[in-house]
Amino acid sequence: MWFLSVIPPDILITIMLTVLPSVLLFIYIYTHDEHPEPKGLVLKVALLGALSAVPVVAFIFLVLKPFVPAPTDPLLAAAFSAFLEAAVPEEFFKLVAVLLIAYRNPAFDEPFDGIVYCAMASLGFATLENILYVSSGGLNVAIARALTAVPMHAFCGVIMGYYVGRAKFSSGLKNAGFWFAALFWPILYHGLYDWTIFSFMATEQAWFILATLGVLVWTIVAGVLKMRRLERENLPLLAAYHGVPLNELTSALPRGVFSEAILPQVRQFLDAASPIRFPTSPYATATAGEAAVPSPGEAPVRHSTSSVAIPVRRSRGFLGVLMVFTGIIFVSGSSLMLLGLGINLADPAMEKTDEFFMGTAVVGAVMLLFLFWGVRLFWRGLRRNRD
Repeated sequence: MWFLSVIPPDILITIMLTVLPSVLLFIYIYTHDEHPEPKGLVLKVALLGALSAVPVVAFIFLVLKPFVPAPTDPLLAAAFSAFLEAAVPEEFFKLVAVLLIAYRNPAFDEPFDGIVYCAMASLGFATLENILYVSSGGLNVAIARALTAVPMHAFCGVIMGYYVGRAKFSSGLKNAGFWFAALFWPILYHGLYDWTIFSFMATEQAWFILATLGVLVWTIVAGVLKMRRLERENLPLLAAYHGVPLNELTSALPRGVFSEAILPQVRQFLDAASPIRFPTSPYATATAGEAAVPSPGEAPVRHSTSSVAIPVRRSRGFLGVLMVFTGIIFVSGSSLMLLGLGINLADPAMEKTDEFFMGTAVVGAVMLLFLFWGVRLFWRGLRRNRD
């Protein structure tokens, strides 16, 4: 494209590193949702997540700084900034963004949706924050934040979303515990991450940088484990919540980009068959072709799940195509990089220093990971389109 030729390469790379991490993490999380959410709603959540920076700034300058004095000890001051000025307000207002836009939307119809929406709110905030930092810090800041701050925000959102999804489809004391955990754990991970960075800036002790990397890895691993756990538990939790047999719910729940178009039929299935909705009503003696939901004015009755019309699954083409094309991009890019590394290694004119071999090994390992991820996405996309 012609406009790329007039942009200096360093500025172009900086722009890509500012936005690309959020896009890649979005693809990673979105492709794990078996029943994808409406793209418009996901975008709204991401935009409100970015706008949550406004009440965060207002809280800091109108409430916190005028009434709560910062400690003078360097480590305590770092903790004050990390938790009270960053982690607590940022995670709180990200959660508010999800509650305002997505929580009561009919599209939020299964536990895993909590991960999608909370992660999108976090990525929206992280992208705006990235733009602000990179605009003043340049390429080095873009690279550093692409590998650290953006993944930290994303997986704090995943952890928050795990508990929000569980809370929406739970009740009683367990529900209250999930809401507490939805704020406590992201604040803890986020606060510890920022505290180690601020402590290094105040003391210049190198071990704080190692602690930062440790917290980052801990957050990512915890988020991935939570996501995989909820992937396994998603349908059993939904079936238990509505009190319907798991196998019939599996058949009824739609998949793919058209999921929300036939969501009313699925809600009819759950409403008509759920003993939670009709706790004292016996099964109705339904005959073939009988309406699952009573006509206006009739008393509601509970139907056996076998008598409720189950909607036919629809195509999941959009998500499959997205995964296939993303896999092609990753495989192509990583293969070209590995080919270039091989050419450099075989070039006798190039000086082979220890730093050269170390850098080649690190970049090669990263490219192999991208190659593996690309092949996996491509294969999953093909299989998803055939289902």
